[in-house]
Amino acid sequence: MHINETNAISDIYKTCYLLHITSKMNVQFIDISKNSSFQMNWIQIPKIIETLTNVSNPYILDFFQTKPPTQYLFITDTFNLCYLAVGKWKQNIYQGVIIIGPFLFDIPNHVFILNILEKNQLDIRKKLQLENFYQSLTITTPETYSYLGHLMVNLCTRPFIHGQMIFSNTHEFQQQIHVKPSTDDRKEQSSIVLRYQLQNKLSKAVEKGGVHPVYIHNVSDKFAILIEKTNSIEELENLQHKMISDYCDMVKNLSTAGYSPIVRNAIDEINLNFNTPLSLISIAKHIKTNPSHLSRQFKKETKMTITEFINKKRIEEAKFLIHMKTASITEIALLVGFESHSYFSSIFKKLTSMTPSEYKTHLNMDE
Repeated sequence: MHINETNAISDIYKTCYLLHITSKMNVQFIDISKNSSFQMNWIQIPKIIETLTNVSNPYILDFFQTKPPTQYLFITDTFNLCYLAVGKWKQNIYQGVIIIGPFLFDIPNHVFILNILEKNQLDIRKKLQLENFYQSLTITTPETYSYLGHLMVNLCTRPFIHGQMIFSNTHEFQQQIHVKPSTDDRKEQSSIVLRYQLQNKLSKAVEKGGVHPVYIHNVSDKFAILIEKTNSIEELENLQHKMISDYCDMVKNLSTAGYSPIVRNAIDEINLNFNTPLSLISIAKHIKTNPSHLSRQFKKETKMTITEFINKKRIEEAKFLIHMKTASITEIALLVGFESHSYFSSIFKKLTSMTPSEYKTHLNMDE
């Protein structure tokens, strides 16, 4: 959150903060001079999305100058991210625009993410980062965002009114209204602390289990956001089960424990960059080792050559993309790092006993 002292005491800041804590979404104010006065972040938006979405801000700012103060704007972009915007007025003088979001209408499943990658021509290596980001977003309904829009209009067309808090001894007050003290809030706060402690323990255990820090960081960020967004003990309990499951899957699918440092570094390089041109020479150069030594050690420990391991990783990803049905066979070959369609088909058949087209037909028959 970036603010200065003037913003901190202004009605605009207080209005934005009220929207921020009640919606649990990012809120941004852009003043009439087209400079972003401040932004309150509930989640961190990936740089690639932030760069592409910020270009519309000047348009949004100009839009409200000629519109009645009672109107609000619903915006969606090529990332299927949704925002609400409303003009901020004071005594019929236009001050700027308040933007709230992003939020979603749809559940961000694998097909959703792959469509985003394809639509915006993004590298498939961004898939995991985008999945974690989208899973942290609020999913809402048209009715909910409609009422949120009404709230924004009412807050932005009227002066901010400070409520006056009346203090009372909790015990005495509860005795007066004959209500027994509740421990739900205390239990929920304790549960949140325990979930954070569990996540920290899981992260450390997974790292010791040989998972690359990149994967741990992405999943850890996702759960940190999800923990903050829970509203009940039941939600926290459900989140705990998913947390344990996801961390276990990481170890199962991405662990390089048991390998020597040189082989572990090579496997990490392949897993993180499988869709780029890779070779024994380029990998050895990146991890700063002798190619011949890497080749011998890699074969000794994995029972595969570097090329065989690369092809195995690429075909695993290709099978996943075929299953998603969002790209053609030729597109999939390019997405997973094969420059030649014929070579892709040859390797695919060698490892699966089917061509990509046969594999696709087989999936359709099973469904």
